[in-house]
Amino acid sequence: MNNIEMTVTTKAESVYLVHLLNTDAEHEFNFRFDRSEKEELQRIKDGISRGDAGAEFEAHLKAYGDKLHNILLGGTVGEEFKRLSKDGFCLRLHLSPNLEALPWEYLAIEGEFLFNGRENLLIRKPSLDKRKASTQDIAPPVRQLVIISNPPDLPEHKKLDVVREKRLIKEALKPLMDEGRLDVRWEDEASLERIHDALLDFDPHIIHYTGHGGFDEELGGVLLLEDGRDKSQIVGGAALAERIAGRDVRLVVLSGCQTA
Repeated sequence: MNNIEMTVTTKAESVYLVHLLNTDAEHEFNFRFDRSEKEELQRIKDGISRGDAGAEFEAHLKAYGDKLHNILLGGTVGEEFKRLSKDGFCLRLHLSPNLEALPWEYLAIEGEFLFNGRENLLIRKPSLDKRKASTQDIAPPVRQLVIISNPPDLPEHKKLDVVREKRLIKEALKPLMDEGRLDVRWEDEASLERIHDALLDFDPHIIHYTGHGGFDEELGGVLLLEDGRDKSQIVGGAALAERIAGRDVRLVVLSGCQTA
């Protein structure tokens, strides 16, 4: 099995550079998360979450996989990839944070999925994007994402008083909001997927987390989030930091036990 390593880094707004490591093969593509793209991605995510096994949805998913294949594996990258992947392969893919939400596991070629779980594998790797967050002044309003993590399966004595938490935060921010200097978005379903979508859609300058925190010997500092199915999920701080890396986030506020 051939090990193939590929990086996708941000070159400019909506412009990405693909490089096949250990070769000279490079390829640029344009991709913009406009409204229709977000709606299409949400339909696919909903179908996958439902476990939709119907022929119509599979054909739709394969068509989207073909689209991803065409933008990722163009030009000399595609030619070199084809040569290296003849006898089974493991693709280690370093993605720009902006592209992590896309279902790369469903890459397809001419209507056939590329990764079959045996001969061909995909492993997502941390981004190698060298883009630094902007240090320019922010034109008002500053965008603040407030994440309130209160998984439904928590015991009653550990649940947050969400109404009280929101009231306290709103009272503190009201003067800035009234002056039009601050735009606040609330995220009550604190799953990594929803947080990632909010980072893409809202592009916040400030992230305020309210919930439970702690320390794990293996993961280090952890936060208690949701898994997208109303269950608690312990997430290492590094996993959240990886999603924030390269964005224009200037401040992260953690309000929870052992988050100092």
